[in-house]
Amino acid sequence: MKSVWMMFLGLAFSGASYASTLPTAPSGCFGDILRKGFCSGYKTSGVVSGSITVDLFAVVYKEDYPSVEALFAKFSDFERWPEFAELSGRTDVLFSDSRLMDEFEDENGTTMVHYSDYRLNSVIGYQNIRVVTHNTIVEPFDGALGSIVFNVKTEGEQQVPEGANPLNGAEGVQFQDGTVHAVDCANSILCDEDQMLLIYQTTVRPDIDLLPSLAATAITNGIESLLIGMFLTEDSDDPVF
Repeated sequence: MKSVWMMFLGLAFSGASYASTLPTAPSGCFGDILRKGFCSGYKTSGVVSGSITVDLFAVVYKEDYPSVEALFAKFSDFERWPEFAELSGRTDVLFSDSRLMDEFEDENGTTMVHYSDYRLNSVIGYQNIRVVTHNTIVEPFDGALGSIVFNVKTEGEQQVPEGANPLNGAEGVQFQDGTVHAVDCANSILCDEDQMLLIYQTTVRPDIDLLPSLAATAITNGIESLLIGMFLTEDSDDPVF
């Protein structure tokens, strides 16, 4: 698995093009990063229904992740996502399964197929979510050292692990896509030159009967828990290379 990420910076990218603007940091991000190593924020497209966009900015140290390949290899270690969620010490997201199903290359770039089965905590209890997500390495966005574009497949029969129930489309979400970026802190006012900035953005339309503002809190908390456990706890700081 890691070999794909180790070589991706040398790939020639072609095919589909993507919007190349990096997400904007939420208000107060610098102070939050100083206090806890990350900041997050969200916005919704409607009051009683609509989609939710979540942004998270986190800093890691280059001595732990000396390259984009190392940072993205950690992110794409899908089998460890349940462990990362637990390392956060929070119960916002509980995984039943998470694994790499396949990887392939086409005109869009190198894609990793991720199956995940988890429960997301909300004000009306845990919500079951089961999805297959395509994570594609694309040409870095302007200002980034590396970029990933991902999207949940919501139509058709999906590839699932042996023994899992069949999955037609997605369960728990109507739509989800997003991006992940690695940014050199020499080009950012949010961190120091011995650090690297990870930017995660996703837009979700959940398949639950919950106001977008309430769903946004649950989704933001789940993303925070995963990425805190992945990059911002002592046990998660094992260098990949």
